[in-house]
Amino acid sequence: MHRSVKRAIPVAAFILLESFEVNKLILLMVCAGTLVSAHAQTPFQCPKNTEDMMNYFLMAYPDRTDHSMGSLLANPIYSSIAPEINSGFVQQGYFVWTKSELGYPWDVRTFDKNYIYDRATELVWVDPTSFKRFKQDMKLSPRCVSTKGSGDTMKTTQKQSAYRFYTDCEPPRQPT
Repeated sequence: MHRSVKRAIPVAAFILLESFEVNKLILLMVCAGTLVSAHAQTPFQCPKNTEDMMNYFLMAYPDRTDHSMGSLLANPIYSSIAPEINSGFVQQGYFVWTKSELGYPWDVRTFDKNYIYDRATELVWVDPTSFKRFKQDMKLSPRCVSTKGSGDTMKTTQKQSAYRFYTDCEPPRQPT
């Protein structure tokens, strides 16, 4: 499906760096962008007889830039990734699943060479400033899975799935 969608990367950057003041965040985003572009990014490769699960979490480039996953009967999922290298996926970063053409609600996922993690999701479907953020990124899937058979079972404890609620993009206030 080809449609224009508001990109969620700025919101995701806020979640990644929730405690910075706005001017520090903007400066950090500019500096980070410069560092990422200055450092040559090469596609990550899983070991032999395994497959990268990022291929199943995101559409391939360039389709992910202006198409959505899903049928006409389901919510579309538009995806944004950082860093975007236009060919494959890097070893570490984050991506956002935006669940409507409005630019929200969304899910933020992170990834490294070992796992794909869940970081945050909407709290209220129609409010882009409220969300649930896991206290630690929760493992969703191994990054590389065997093509020769089933993998290990992943288990998540209650402590590993703990999260905090945010409203108006503000963390919960601590009691004084």
